[in-house]
Formats: sequence, structure tokens, C-alpha cells
Amino acid sequence: MQKKCDANESTTPTRTTTPWDADNAAPDGFTSLDVLLKWMLTPGKYERLHGDQRSKAILSILAALKGNGIQHRTKSSIRSKVRAIESQYLSAKQWLEERNISGDDVGTSRVDSDTETAVLSLCPHYRELMPIFRDSSYLNAMPSLTNADEVMDDNKVKSPRSKAKRIHEDEEEDRAEVARVLNCVRRTTYGKIPGNELNLSGGQDRFQRTDHCQLVLRDSDAQLPSEYQRQMADIKVNHAQKQSEAVLKNEDKMRAEMSKCDIEVMRGRGEVQLLLERMLARQTMKKEGIAKDETDIILPLKEP
Repeated sequence: MQKKCDANESTTPTRTTTPWDADNAAPDGFTSLDVLLKWMLTPGKYERLHGDQRSKAILSILAALKGNGIQHRTKSSIRSKVRAIESQYLSAKQWLEERNISGDDVGTSRVDSDTETAVLSLCPHYRELMPIFRDSSYLNAMPSLTNADEVMDDNKVKSPRSKAKRIHEDEEEDRAEVARVLNCVRRTTYGKIPGNELNLSGGQDRFQRTDHCQLVLRDSDAQLPSEYQRQMADIKVNHAQKQSEAVLKNEDKMRAEMSKCDIEVMRGRGEVQLLLERMLARQTMKKEGIAKDETDIILPLKEP
């Protein structure tokens, strides 16, 4: 399977996003969603995603995916998928609370078929997630789905100190990743290329790139005839420029990956909203005394 993000590739063909539930490396292997849910449902692991070990937790998930032959997921796509699963759960939780229905009743199948269908449409893995998410201090701090979105986006709900800490952690991760790629570029060039460095001073605009290319000949190069020195200099400059272009293109691919994940989440929310409106209409018909069989004909749960 071809990787989605490779710092050594200069060009990448157009590809569609691979669904999380359809990318198993072997016919009987686990999908990305299987691996992620198994990790999240392991006692004690989910809270690590929102604590001091957040970065290590993401790396642990990434390692579990690779251990199952899944190589194309990235840290940013894992974060986006976790947020999407949390959003699904909170949507179902809010829907139940508005109707005074216990989540435990859904878990033990003590609700009618319409309610069960509505909950599982909002959150397909509600039964598995509820025992873990129900006791989550992170999710329980969210009074509503609207505020939950704000918390996940590091907006108004978090205290200024907590928000600043999260931003600092994100900046450190970004700097470490780019520094790692740039260090790889420097190791593959023939000599040290000063000036091709990153401005890691931080600030509101995060890190900024300063691309320069200067040449310093090594002592062994200085012993070569001038013609060979010139040729060696040309080779080094050309190589450094290509490596710098590869780093820039890799960053563009990472941003595109994050945008695709955001679009996928928005599309899913739209589908959930349409289904929710259908469920509300069915509830109204039920209150009006319309038989369930007639309701299924007039307003089926799924389009024929």
C-alpha cells in the first residue's frame, strides 16, 4: 500500500481518502477503525489522549496501526478521527438527554427500535464507547455539544493557561517534525549548507521558514582543482534546492491531509443532521397516533 505522506517524494498522484473501516492490509486483518477503537477502549488509554501524554498516545496508536500493516495514517489524521468519534458520541448523548433516556438503556437494548436506530445513526459505536466515555473527565466537562466543539477547538471553554499549554504543545510537535525532516535533508547533502534553517522563535504566526542556499566547501574539496570545485559546488547547490523543495511539498501534503479529514467530518455531520430531522418527524407522527407501519411507509428510516 502506498503511503499518503512521504518526505522523500517530490510528486504525488491524485488520490481519494481511504475509509477508516475499509483499509485492512490483509483480507482478515484489522482496519484503521478497528485498531483505533481497540486502543481507545483499552482501560486507562483514552484519558491519555487529553493529558500530559497526549503526544505519546498518538504515537502509540500510530505504532499499533503500523503493526497491523496500515502505513498511510498520520498523526493529524488520527487526531481528526478521534475528534470525529467524540463528536458522534456527544451528539448521541445530547439526543438522549433531551428525551430523558438513559444511555444504559441503549447499552442493554431496553429502548424501542426507533430510539436505538437514532442513537446508532448518530454514533455507530455508542454501545462500545459508552462504558469508557461515560466516566471520562474530559468529555464530562462538556455541558453541551456546542461547547464540546469549542473545547475540542481550544476556544473559549478552556482556561487561558490550559489553552496556552495546548498551543505550546502543538507548536513543539510541529517544530520537532519539521526539524526532523530538515535534519534528514542536511544529512543527505554532501556538505553543511548554512542558512537553510528554520526560524523556531514561535509567536502568534507559529514557526516560519527561511529558505536560503549558501555553499561552504569542505577541506577535502578545497584540495581539488578549481574546475572540479566548481562542478562539486553546482552539484551541492542543485541537490540542496531539490531537498528543500521536497520539504515544502511534504508540508503541503500534510495540510491537504488535514483539510480532507475536516471535510469528511463536516460531510458526516450533514448526513447525521438529515437523519435526525427524519427521526424527529417520525416521533411527531408517533405522538399523533399514527401507526408504525404507516409511518414506515410514509417516512422510512432509510431511503429505498
